[in-house]
Amino acid sequence: AAPRTSTQSDEFELVAVLAEGKLTLYLDRYADNAPVPDAEIEIESGTFKAVATQVAPGVYAVPGQAFIRSGRHPLTISVQAGDAADLLTTTLDNALPAAGVEHVDGWGEWTVWGAAGGLLAVAGGLVLVGRRKRKH
Repeated sequence: AAPRTSTQSDEFELVAVLAEGKLTLYLDRYADNAPVPDAEIEIESGTFKAVATQVAPGVYAVPGQAFIRSGRHPLTISVQAGDAADLLTTTLDNALPAAGVEHVDGWGEWTVWGAAGGLLAVAGGLVLVGRRKRKH
């Protein structure tokens, strides 16, 4: 899953997704979730500053190279759409997973634990049978 973040105000709702070398911004009106076309969006993060380009109605993009580095990237987003204007803040968390750690849940994991439990039960049963035979 691509790194993403979201933020909202009384006027706007914005989702930002980092993928394919760019940060894509999806801007909707908070009241009715309608896309906001033709907005002027400026984004800042540290020394990075850019004006977003509209790629579709309600969808904007800026170059994403500044956010590729692993870590948390605070974003300040200025939105001007018609008579409505807002300043939104959020943080894009692009933390990489720990090296060498990959965990996929599935039946394979349960099979291993089930087999281990079964072996323990059989071993315990054999120990009990062996003790009973020794007593008699």
